[in-house]
Amino acid sequence: MVLNQLIEILNNVQNTSGLERVNKMKKFQEIVWDDETIQDETLNDILSTLAYDFDYYEPDKKMRDEDSSYYGDEQLSEEIKTGLEKLKRYQEALQ
Repeated sequence: MVLNQLIEILNNVQNTSGLERVNKMKKFQEIVWDDETIQDETLNDILSTLAYDFDYYEPDKKMRDEDSSYYGDEQLSEEIKTGLEKLKRYQEALQ
């Protein structure tokens, strides 16, 4: 199932850094935005929000200082943690 793949990618993002992290985030976004099999509105909302928020991750502090909408590693970890918690609750509600 696509959801398990996306959860795995999110966990991998948490455990990587630099370009590898950014590439995994882009992979997550591509799957979320291109996969039309995600029909459940609640699931789609959780995943789409997280994918959208990834656009504002900026690993370079100098770049973050130029625009207050960008965030760094600490907030990224929180965004992913929150997203994973929502996905867990979603999965539990299905059982």
